[in-house]
Amino acid sequence: MYTTFYLCSSKYILITGCRQIKLRFDFDNPILKSLTQLNPKTVFSSKRPTTLIPFIQMFPRVVKQLNISIQDLDDSWRKIGTINLETEFVDNLKLLNVEEFWIQLKLFVRDDEYPFKIISDFILTILALPQSNVSCERMFSKINLIKTKQRNRLQAPLLNGLLNASQCMQETSCHEFEPSIKMYNLMTISNLYDSANIVRNDDNGDDDFFFANV
Repeated sequence: MYTTFYLCSSKYILITGCRQIKLRFDFDNPILKSLTQLNPKTVFSSKRPTTLIPFIQMFPRVVKQLNISIQDLDDSWRKIGTINLETEFVDNLKLLNVEEFWIQLKLFVRDDEYPFKIISDFILTILALPQSNVSCERMFSKINLIKTKQRNRLQAPLLNGLLNASQCMQETSCHEFEPSIKMYNLMTISNLYDSANIVRNDDNGDDDFFFANV
């Protein structure tokens, strides 16, 4: 009895979830349909398109932001099929998810060059684009929790740092967190206690200080 109830409930949850996903995403969108060609198994198969120009042209703003020509991007894409890669290396790449796959291709070195860096940067930028406004709304909610009426003097750089710290703590706990060498190098007197950035606020007659540009 309990097993039947559990199976029926699980089935209902899955069906409801699928229906909600279909309501929120336009699966006839040409961009969503084209994303399948970025899959690792597709990239190293006969289904891989010889040119990526039609896909690249869907993102003119990204191309402009990266300051790379469409032809250079397509040339970098074509190199995937022309550069001889070890079978074991390719097999390992096929096991990765899409994001990790393109990161590894970006870091691939041959003759002191990064042959896939251009196309990898472009595709990683595309993959970072939100498919809905959920992540944006979630970020606004975090900002409202941090920048309260009592903390309304928080500037954008400091607010950005607090958001990054919050995101970093999701991957670990505060007592297990290990700062990197780069983080330690940024903790200098000039970065943390620049006197030029300290403004005195005595509107209420108190000796309060806050950092203007942090």
